[in-house]
Amino acid sequence: MSIELGKIIQEAIPLVEKQVGEACDKYTLEKELRWHNPRPADSFENFMPEIISVWSVDGSKILLIEVISHDLHTRALSFNNVVQLEEHMLGGSSYLNWYISYVVPIIRGAVWDFDIFTSAGEKIVKHVFDETSTSKSIQNCKIEWKS
Repeated sequence: MSIELGKIIQEAIPLVEKQVGEACDKYTLEKELRWHNPRPADSFENFMPEIISVWSVDGSKILLIEVISHDLHTRALSFNNVVQLEEHMLGGSSYLNWYISYVVPIIRGAVWDFDIFTSAGEKIVKHVFDETSTSKSIQNCKIEWKS
């Protein structure tokens, strides 16, 4: 089953606003999702060109869209299960990387809201983390899904 990208974008707005700390609209998100030029350094398959070409996502997949505003690049990654998705999101190359502007997890056709907490139980707010992060990585974080 195919889910229109417009529906995904509409569902993602509150999640993106929470991560970037400011209001955004569907037109801004549409523009950013079109930044899908593959980079030679990417060691994974970027599904964003496929998603843009059909303007929909496969409702049976587990996907993560990552927007990297500083170099105008957006990628969509596919995962076999939610555990793999969480491992990627908590790794140093996704949500906890200040180069990543925001992420949008799409699980079986729906945007899933989430919070990430440190091992001490402190909520990590993406835009605050990005402004204050150091080169030190944060270990043993956990994701709490809201959807």
